[in-house]
Amino acid sequence: MNEPGSDAVRKLVREREGSLIEDLFQEACANFLKHIEIGAWSILPVDNRVLQRVSRMLTLAPVPLYLRSGDAIHLATAVEAGELEVWASDRHMLAAASHFGLNGRSA
Repeated sequence: MNEPGSDAVRKLVREREGSLIEDLFQEACANFLKHIEIGAWSILPVDNRVLQRVSRMLTLAPVPLYLRSGDAIHLATAVEAGELEVWASDRHMLAAASHFGLNGRSA
């Protein structure tokens, strides 16, 4: 359907969506940094020890295990940090947690 002025409206929406997305992104980043400052998050280095654990765990993984590389690094880092559980909303990461010796908790 051709509506007079619809191109201008779509252009305006795209421009505003971009700035809104940018504003929300900046707010999320600022909140994340605040949470780090107050100790709600711990940022841990990904070193050779973590990467070697990822390699060992993936070598021993059962064939149907579906795990993205970032999630594998996340799980291995948790193990190296001495954590017993990991919170996630991703079903694949939760399913793989026990393979890393972690209790997967749904967020």
